[in-house]
Parts: sequence; structure tokens; C-alpha cells
Amino acid sequence: MASTALLSAYLWNGHLQEGISLFQAIEERNAIAWMAIVVGFAHKGLLLEARVWFERMPEQDLVSWTAMVAMYASTGHVTEALETFHRIIQESMMPDHIVFTSMLAACCHSDVVKISRDYFQSMIWDYGVEPTGEHYCGLIDAFARAGELDKAEELIHNMPFEPESIAWVSLLAACQKIHKDFECGARAAQRLSALGKSKLRRLHSVLEWVSDPTLCSTIILLPSTSAPLLEALKRTGEERAAAFHFPGHGRGSSTPSSISKLLGAQLFQFHLPELPGLDNLHCHKKP
Repeated sequence: MASTALLSAYLWNGHLQEGISLFQAIEERNAIAWMAIVVGFAHKGLLLEARVWFERMPEQDLVSWTAMVAMYASTGHVTEALETFHRIIQESMMPDHIVFTSMLAACCHSDVVKISRDYFQSMIWDYGVEPTGEHYCGLIDAFARAGELDKAEELIHNMPFEPESIAWVSLLAACQKIHKDFECGARAAQRLSALGKSKLRRLHSVLEWVSDPTLCSTIILLPSTSAPLLEALKRTGEERAAAFHFPGHGRGSSTPSSISKLLGAQLFQFHLPELPGLDNLHCHKKP
């Protein structure tokens, strides 16, 4: 047990060669030691080597197969994740909710949203796995990435759970970075603000996204009776403020009053100003 703990510590800290040497010195290697080596190679980006070591394991159980699916999913190797999942079926093992969480994460990297939908349905009807909030978020992310923003938003509203902030963040990120859907993104930002979670972390992205004051009009047109974030954006647009680089520079001296009142002036007291000679965030110039 002590050797296994030391092995995990070596590999967790990136000392792959030392870990291999220790592994070879262990006389009775359990599944934890084997998977520690596999994960150690994966952390180094050596996925082929990780798979070779995995295949050398005397026995592979559902936990070890699930770890392989997660490894491929986290690195965007969709085909390998799908193949590994089907190996689980071939080995006559029943995939559980953890396996499907990784599978849906892997499918998000695919351009074919149908794959995510098929696995989500198969999870329920073929394997009797009750979907969790994580599974719904995986499917929402797949819809959002594929540009099916209306389906993603509909699923958030209709899922049998109170939507977590991650669902709205996925939709907001897709609207912001991929598909430039300002109305949908504004609704997602409003929901995030109402949840009271991740508001400060995501607000910066929202403000930079609508840094062109002419785009604020798109957001202002949305029907809303109590949306403090959108109201602040509206008031800021009316102030004809400079480009948004919030939290503001110079301890918030250039921050529009509407944003300062919304978040509190104390938030901006610790923000460093730009560094003279190195950057000029308010007036970009080429070298």
C-alpha cells in the first residue's frame, strides 16, 4: 500500500521515469498501481503508451475501462473514446452513469450532435441509467457547440432538475465564442446573474463580448422586468463609455458608474493598471 501511494505521488507530480522504476520494483502490483502508470503516461500526453500499458494489465474491470474512456474524452479523442466504450460492451460489462458522463463529454468534441443524443437515449432505454444533471449538461453542451442553441436552451428549461450555472455557462460560451448569438447569450447571462453563481467570473466575458456599444441595443430589446446585469449594460451603453475592459484599470477610475454600482466599488480597488510601455488596453497600437 505504501509503495502504491509513493508511486501515485511520483506520477501525479510528473516524475514518470521514477514511477516506472518504482512500479517495476513492486512485487505484487494491484489494479491501482497499474492504473497509476497508465494515468501517468496520459498526463504526459503519451496516450499510445498509456493504452499499451493498459492492455498489459492482468485484469481490467469497469473502473479501469471507465478511466480509459475519461482519458480519451478529456483529450478530445472522440473515436478512441467510442471504441473503448464498445470494448466495455464486448467484455460483457454494464456501463454505469460515470461511463456515460465521460462519453457525453467526449461527444461534445464531435461535430455530429446526433452522436450525443443517441448515447443519451441509449443510456436510458438500453442500459437503464437514470440521467443526472451532469448528463443533461453534456447534452446541452453538445447542442450549444453544434449551433443548435434553441434546443440547448429548451433542454435547460425542460430538464427535470433546477439548472446549474454550468448549463448556462455552456450556452453563454457557445453564443459568445462560436455562434455570436447576442440575444441568446444575453438571456444566458441574465439567468447566470439570477442564479448568483459565477457572476463575477463570467461578467468580464459578457462585458468584453458586447464591448461595441452598438451591440448593446440588441440586448436592451429583450423583455425583462428584473435583470440587473442587462440594466447595467443598458445604462453603460447610454453613457457612451469607452471600450469595456472591466474590471476597470487604474483602480476602476474608468469604470462606468452603472457597473460600479452593480458590483460594488470595492471590487475594483485591487485591479492593477496597465503597465506603461508594455500594453495600452484602451488604445491598441501595432508595434
